[in-house]
Amino acid sequence: MTTILLIDDNGADLEIIRRAFSTVVDVRIESASSAADALEWFAAHGDPDTLVVTDLNMPGADGIAVIEQLRDLCEIPPVTLVFSTSARAVDVDRAYAAGANGYHTKPMGFHETTELCGQIASYWLGSAARPRGSTRPAEASGVA
Repeated sequence: MTTILLIDDNGADLEIIRRAFSTVVDVRIESASSAADALEWFAAHGDPDTLVVTDLNMPGADGIAVIEQLRDLCEIPPVTLVFSTSARAVDVDRAYAAGANGYHTKPMGFHETTELCGQIASYWLGSAARPRGSTRPAEASGVA
């Protein structure tokens, strides 16, 4: 079964996004409140069908660090999307430069969030061709 891994240090935002995805798609949804927790979860449970949705601004390691570390850990990195309150061009550019597959400004309400999550699910979990292969950490797969 496909898994969505949500990463956000704001518990309220995390719950809204989790509920919105739950409303539009039947997948397993996991969450982490920090980059460190997310990377630990991914190393143990991530697979080719994991879709990662991360906040950009978090204390400690931010969403950019998550994207970069997933790219370093995985032979074929997961599809990774950024959800951020920032619409600043510099933040969007940084996310794509790090390897993000998409960047979305967090909607203001549940209805708008559900609509966006539906569009994301339809594309990334439906019509988009996603890479297949090992997403296991390099150490575990023998890739240096």
